[in-house]
Amino acid sequence: MRDVSKKYRSYSLAIKTEEDGYNFYKKISDEAENKLIRETFKSFAADEMKHKEMIINFYNALENNETVEVPEKLGACSSIELARSIFERADEKVGESVKSDSDVIDSYKMASKLEDEGIKFYKQLHESTISEKEKELYGALMHMEEKHKELLDNMIDYLNDPGDWFFEQERWTIEG
Repeated sequence: MRDVSKKYRSYSLAIKTEEDGYNFYKKISDEAENKLIRETFKSFAADEMKHKEMIINFYNALENNETVEVPEKLGACSSIELARSIFERADEKVGESVKSDSDVIDSYKMASKLEDEGIKFYKQLHESTISEKEKELYGALMHMEEKHKELLDNMIDYLNDPGDWFFEQERWTIEG
């Protein structure tokens, strides 16, 4: 059986990672003038709190010898659907189309790098744990961070070239 202090340290680090992500996204969303950035990071901040709650619930269930359930995915929508939803909400609030802006793209690139670090972090925890339930937890968290990164990368592509982005997303209608 693995060292209990290592287990607590893993949980504490995972919770701190989610809190840091929340603080990062909340700060940017609160300070952003651009509605697209504000809506995107507001959504991500809420997700980070859901991740934290999931970790705490998992840990509490383990401590109380209760059945531990790990959701496989955060929500049912794809990153493409989420990107469209964020764009639509931003457009509704702005009342004008969102234009490509280097500050927006730079914010998304920075967030994408942070999500990549989160993926690496949860992958390391996933690979280093012995418990199958903990592997499930860290695998689910890694998957959620991958979805965030995928969304950010999609948004960067969209902002760089909206026409090409829509062509790539709708390519099946041309190919099929």
